[in-house]
Amino acid sequence: MIAGSVSARDRRTLVTGACVVALIIGVGRGGPAWLTWTRARVNAAAEAGEQLASAKRSAFGLAAFTDSANVRSRRLDSVRALLVRARTPESAAASFASLVGATAEAQGADVIAVTLSADTVVRWGMARVAVRLSAESDLAGLMALLAVLETRPMPIVIRDLSVSQPDPAAPRSKADALRFDMVVQTLAAIRREPAGDKR
Repeated sequence: MIAGSVSARDRRTLVTGACVVALIIGVGRGGPAWLTWTRARVNAAAEAGEQLASAKRSAFGLAAFTDSANVRSRRLDSVRALLVRARTPESAAASFASLVGATAEAQGADVIAVTLSADTVVRWGMARVAVRLSAESDLAGLMALLAVLETRPMPIVIRDLSVSQPDPAAPRSKADALRFDMVVQTLAAIRREPAGDKR
């Protein structure tokens, strides 16, 4: 009887009120959970963005490092092409001694002695080799020899140079003769023979 006495307007009001109460309860319970879920999603998105940015920076750094390594490798190959090449430091020193002696003779010097010196430690396929050259020449010949050695494409360093007059009492025709000793150093490219290829 009570249900029948409720008017349509009251019924709508009752339904609306029940919906509002249910909505309030639902929001009161589900709202914080929804906000927590939203914050978690935002934080996850921000973290993913940071990881992506970090990955891009790492990829860029790796690309720059690779480019730098490639440039250095090409530069090292271009330098190796100018070096004395041999299978051992000792044979490289012998080849370099022949080159220095021939260069001195080409400038008119009389070669007295050539002494070899080689660094037995090979680093990155290269070793230092040196030659001590003792010779006689006039001043013009010595200057020409120094100029030729220092302008060669091969990296050459003159570590020591001493000049003396071999015979102070020499006649005037030989008064300009000089005795000089110099240490000439360079790098050699060492390509050792594999153990299985020795014959």
